[in-house]
Formats: sequence, C-alpha cells, structure tokens
Amino acid sequence: MNIPGNSIADIKRYFEQQLSGLYTASEVMVLFRMAAEKINGWSMIQIHLQPDTRVNESDLLQYSWFVKRLLKHEPVQYIVGNAWFCGLEIDVAPGVLIPRPETEELVNGLLEKLNHPSPVILDACTGSGCIALALKNYIPQAQILAIDLSEDALVIARQNAHKLNLEIQFMPADLLGDVLSDIPSVHVLISNPPYIPQSERAGMAAHVHQMEPEMALFVPDEDPMLFYRHLARWGNALLQPEGLLLAESHSALTKEVALCWEQAGFSNIEIHNDLSGLPRWLSANR
Repeated sequence: MNIPGNSIADIKRYFEQQLSGLYTASEVMVLFRMAAEKINGWSMIQIHLQPDTRVNESDLLQYSWFVKRLLKHEPVQYIVGNAWFCGLEIDVAPGVLIPRPETEELVNGLLEKLNHPSPVILDACTGSGCIALALKNYIPQAQILAIDLSEDALVIARQNAHKLNLEIQFMPADLLGDVLSDIPSVHVLISNPPYIPQSERAGMAAHVHQMEPEMALFVPDEDPMLFYRHLARWGNALLQPEGLLLAESHSALTKEVALCWEQAGFSNIEIHNDLSGLPRWLSANR
C-alpha cells in the first residue's frame, strides 16, 4: 500500500481511507495522531496548523506499515510500544495485557482505603506491572511484590520498573498453585485477574481476543470464580488481620465474587462502580 503524497494532510487522508471500515472517524484521528507522534514527533497542533509539512520516504514506509498492522487488528499500544497508566508510560508488547482505565480506578480505590504509612503490597497477575508500578510511584515507602505466571509478562514488568526507576520485587508464581513460602505477610493483596468467560470471546473486538494474551483474559465458563477463589486462599494465607483484598471483576459477576469472598471468611465486602456506573471492582477485609 503506497501513500499518495507525502504531506501531513496526505497521510491523514490515507489513514481515513484505509481504516474507515474498522474504526470511527474520531478513532482514526486518534490513531493517526499516535502514529504521527511516534514516527515524526508531531504534536496535534502541528497536524492542524501545518498540514503541508512533508516527510521522507523512510517515514512514509513507517506510516504504511503502521496502517498494515492496524488492518491486521494489532492493538495500537503494541505498535507504539507503550500505554499510559496512572500518569506512567508503561511499555507493552505481545504477550502482556494492555493496561485499561478501569484498572486505574482500582488503584485509586486502594489509595483511598489505605491507612498504613509503609504498607507491604502484593500484586497478583501483575502483567506489565502497571498496578505495582503505579502504587510504588504513589507510595514510595511501600514494599511492593508482584507475581505472574507468564515469564514474557515478567520481562516487560521488570523492564518497566527499570525504566521508571521504581523498585518492585517481581517473582514467577501461579496464583492457582501453592502460596509462595518466601512472601512475607502483607497489608494488601490486589489483582486484576482473568475474568472474561470464554463464551464472550466471539463478541469481543478482534484486536483484543486475537492479539492480547488469552491467559490474562479468559476463564472457563463453568468456573468464572476460579481466580477469585484462589485470591481468597492467598489472602487468607498472607494478609495480616484486617488486611485489604481488592480485585477488578466482570461487571456481571461482582455479586458472585462478593459471595465467594464471604464464604472464604472475608468481611466488609464492598462492590465499587467504575466511571461508567458499572460494578467493576471489589474490596474486602480479612
């Protein structure tokens, strides 16, 4: 696919023509702005005020390749290599879940509930490390530990910690397996675990269910409480008395999560809505 012309306006028109069947006009504009910033360092103001600015052949090829990857349903965050989370630029790549705004609300909710000056916090299913990194950035005196089963995810998480100069102890561990004996007692266990039933896969956007790691997204239809049950098990083993357990959830399953945790002996269970008004995360005390 060759771009007819080499100005900002020509490239923008090319994005609109190629992507209009997959994205809305506003989404295409956002994607073009992200490409322009990544490839040429152009700002939104420059795009609007200097549409005749031209690029070289090498840059044109990069724009063409950008569009090709989008047409293959690759998430734009993988193409540009990062996503923003709680004010931090988090590196992402295939094999790691892309941070979502809903998960920022989980972090903010913990900050509102936390009353310990130097807490020990365990982030389970850490993925890119976004939750752990945001919490360490907000609470420098906290000791943050983070686990994940995926070594690919842990490589990215450690890379993010190094880039952001934030000290996190990352460890390989399976939440569905044995509780690690070398983890100390913690004040907080927090997680954004897999929670989408397999039956919902077909109705999801292709750039999500085809490109993001299946192990970070889906749970069996017959056992949607799988990870919440094991979070409660780890919480009972590791949380100090009155310690906090928090997790993101499928909006249709929060009541089931609450019942799961109640049956595991947790108290003060609360269901919290996201900015869209949907039930999205829960908190409880051991």
